[in-house]
Amino acid sequence: MIPATRTVSPRAFDVLLNAGLQAHRNGQLHEGLGPRHPRLAAWLHRRWLQPVLGTLGDAVPPAQRRLFALRCVLVWALSQLRPDRQPGLGDIPVQAWLQSTSWRPLLSLASHHGFLAVPAFPSHYRRRENETAVDNLCGLWSVVPSTLYRYMDKGRLQLGMALLQREPPGEWLLSLRQASWRALTEQPSAAEAFGLPWHLAQAEQAMAEARATDALWHSLAADDPALVLQVFRRHSLALAATEEADAMVDSWELPRRDRRVAFEVALDMASLWRHRHDLLRENDCLQQALRIADATGLALLCGRAYAALGRFHMARDHDRTLACYDDALRHLRVAAGGPASDPDTERAREELVRSLVHLAWIHLRCSDPKSLPLLEQVDELDRDHPLPDEIRAEVEQVWGEYWRCAGQLQKALAHKQRALNIYERLGDQRSALSTCNNLSLIYAEARDIGRAIHYGQRVLDAARETTLETEVVAGAQLHVGIAHFYKAQYDLAIQHYDAAMQTYERGGISGRLSVCHFNLAEAYFHRYARDQNPEDERLGDHHAGIALRLGQLDQRQGWAETVGALKSNALGSENVPDRLLPDEFADHYQQMNTVRQQRRRLAMPDLPPTEQVRARLQIAQAYLAIAVRERESALALARTHGRPEDMDAALAGLRDVFERALSAEERRRAHWEAQAADLLDRARCAQVLEHLVQHGALQKRHYAAISGLGLATASKHLVALAARGLLVQTGKGPATRYLLPDEVAAARSDATVH
Repeated sequence: MIPATRTVSPRAFDVLLNAGLQAHRNGQLHEGLGPRHPRLAAWLHRRWLQPVLGTLGDAVPPAQRRLFALRCVLVWALSQLRPDRQPGLGDIPVQAWLQSTSWRPLLSLASHHGFLAVPAFPSHYRRRENETAVDNLCGLWSVVPSTLYRYMDKGRLQLGMALLQREPPGEWLLSLRQASWRALTEQPSAAEAFGLPWHLAQAEQAMAEARATDALWHSLAADDPALVLQVFRRHSLALAATEEADAMVDSWELPRRDRRVAFEVALDMASLWRHRHDLLRENDCLQQALRIADATGLALLCGRAYAALGRFHMARDHDRTLACYDDALRHLRVAAGGPASDPDTERAREELVRSLVHLAWIHLRCSDPKSLPLLEQVDELDRDHPLPDEIRAEVEQVWGEYWRCAGQLQKALAHKQRALNIYERLGDQRSALSTCNNLSLIYAEARDIGRAIHYGQRVLDAARETTLETEVVAGAQLHVGIAHFYKAQYDLAIQHYDAAMQTYERGGISGRLSVCHFNLAEAYFHRYARDQNPEDERLGDHHAGIALRLGQLDQRQGWAETVGALKSNALGSENVPDRLLPDEFADHYQQMNTVRQQRRRLAMPDLPPTEQVRARLQIAQAYLAIAVRERESALALARTHGRPEDMDAALAGLRDVFERALSAEERRRAHWEAQAADLLDRARCAQVLEHLVQHGALQKRHYAAISGLGLATASKHLVALAARGLLVQTGKGPATRYLLPDEVAAARSDATVH
């Protein structure tokens, strides 16, 4: 989710627009809006002037830069009123001046305020010498002045509706930059002065000043893939906070011609969607990268694609993560064995080291001793081929985690601080914040509580200013909670633990929930030992039970013994009764927790009927998920230990119960998901069906908008869906429509009756 930008009211915007237009008409635009309207001027600068100033760079002298930018913004804003959607205010057709009323809001505003000169049309209207634009247009259009001013009011209203969106579309900001660049390059000898070397210099300057979108714009204008990718990786958090980066990349022609560049862009766009917490689009980009890698047949690209997929699944599916990294290492070892003169060989060695480091991290998270030989292998590879700073920082990170797990906290801190120094020197904000997270935990374990809270709070403060990955934010909340726990501030510890748990749950990261519940149980038990409040003991038992079951699902080694000793260690007693959570709730914690929450909502006396429907549907979905999971467990056991004689009958009985419960819409959706899986994912399949149900028919443009495809590919998909019997085509040419087969049958039945 991209954070919204602060905006102004329509009335304030009208004041701002009128002031700018009037200043241009009077030749006083150079005075700006600051003295009379400082807050509006600040909003204008933040929202619309910054992209222009970043585009202009040092091409315009500082004394003239703001005036030039203001005029660019005003001209571009007025051009948004053009019915033909062409850029700028030039090349307006004669027909627009003489007959087309749709052009009149733009022409009246632009002419009255000095942006356009009204051409002479002596055969239609003979104007007087020194006649004002208002009188000229009134005579040309045969209207009274009040009508002309209504045209102007309509134009201002249209501008307000367009430009007051809380977050400007990325295409608009890109269009503004392009309009500013055209205005700059229209000057004499501009093409020679502002060529590729100039763009490269501006990109480097913008990167040094952390102006991410400006750096991306100039690196794309220079058509330098290496610099573009460097901007993406150094400033991914800032680029994720605006849609302008997406629009810029979509307009870049090089990835359409070069598969390797397209591969890199797909990986970088995946990182943007990860920062925006959009798992579906992140996975789409990673799958696209894998398809491109397979098409090239290059082992290096295939290995990198599988490694990226492994990182994607790391917090969600342990087995799939290991499988992806196995594939990554297999491909990267092949690529690393290539000729020494091949640049891909050196890159493959670096990526091989990076994958080994990530795999070691995964094993450390599970307290698996396989991490040490992997790290030793990395050090051996480093001795043969020294690593670049980015990978050296990752190695330092994981060695720090290894020594933390081994109890050598001073060694751990030394490695983590070296990693932080490298990331800060490289300007990699995301990795620097992740390292701060780790430092917060280690300082807490070293009982340096002040520094622990300092580094954790540094991450939480950054999260309020920009988008951060769910795991980074939740980790900071968890580690600050640990610091407060070691300081015996149990109330604050519980508050931060609970916030971390909710953040993990919202992000769908179940692998860390067992740790959250464990820490909550520990904090509640210690607070019970201090205050003797029975509710704290009950809550400690509750969270300990959940932690035990979730840890068993995560296959944490020695977890049962650790959780079992938790209460006795906290209370200082060896004879503590077992009050852990019932098996049914713990085995299906997420689903049963949903049931419990929705049952509580249903118990509210004033809950609206629509909310009651939603609550009961969520309960039904939770129970269905439990049934599916138990069925899969039964099938897995049967594959391992053999099938009982009555298993087929039992499965058939389950299927009958399920199919009887399905509605017609659900059966249709299941049929579509099975038949169209190679064309549509589940979410887009549901959107297509929803459109068909709501509107009765589907056109090529609708399908293209839903699926994110071009019109030609959308047409091929629709033909394929019709061939499979999922749709029925009616009409020809522009009148072509696609309907559901049962809708066509119902229409024919009605026609027969009548």
